[in-house]
Amino acid sequence: MNSKIFTIGTILAIWTFGLVAPLKAGPFVNSLGMEFVLIQPGSFMMGEAPGAAEQTDADERPRHRVAVTKPFLMSSREVTQAQFEAVTGRNPSHFKGADLPVEQVSWMEAVEFLAGLDELEGGRGQYRLPTEAEWEYAAREGWQGLFSFGDRLEDMGRYGWTAENSGNSTHPSGTLCPSGPGLFDIHGNVAEWTADWYSEGYYAQSPFQDPSGPGAGASKSVRGGGWGDSAFGCRSSYRGFMAPTDRNFYVGFRVVREPGRSAYKRMEIR
Repeated sequence: MNSKIFTIGTILAIWTFGLVAPLKAGPFVNSLGMEFVLIQPGSFMMGEAPGAAEQTDADERPRHRVAVTKPFLMSSREVTQAQFEAVTGRNPSHFKGADLPVEQVSWMEAVEFLAGLDELEGGRGQYRLPTEAEWEYAAREGWQGLFSFGDRLEDMGRYGWTAENSGNSTHPSGTLCPSGPGLFDIHGNVAEWTADWYSEGYYAQSPFQDPSGPGAGASKSVRGGGWGDSAFGCRSSYRGFMAPTDRNFYVGFRVVREPGRSAYKRMEIR
């Protein structure tokens, strides 16, 4: 297994500045207070967990190797209602609360938020949604089982808000245990929009390097499961989908930021 995920630090100096000794730095925090962790390049097996074919869906097969060739920054939490409102001036969520994840937001509205956030920080096109491959790579953190933390369904209550523990509602982002790289609610709470168009059979033709989904489609891929799904329905490989103009109170999103030098300059060096 050669996929590795790190918080900001181990490859920072070598990759960015060409130094021999790596710098150690804390997470990057943007002007809106969103915290990001660095996901290092690597490869992994994408799709259903080994031995789970009888339980998983056809669109999670075939299991196939994918290479993520560039580092990226991923927000440690799902976008909150306060953050969404600060950029767009509105809050469409069903469950109200500044620290709750925004939901009832369409894919188009998520992209609108990203454009507005980018404009606030100089208009360099640095914010986007993760691809399906990036999302699953970060969610797995090197683990090929059902979840980022292993295979035990009974452990989900420590990591994700699902039908078993949510009380039929969302919860403030970051109140349960994070995955290894520091990603909260990667399983459950709200499902998350990705950048990719959805196709049930895409895995059979997916390229090895940096797949970004079909060129067109009717629906966008949604990942991670939400507060109304079973723990098993929040597994790392599960693929949902919705039309990009649709919205409901199960779906929100998290953010990817391109790791340009401007981000590194603003990191707090320890």
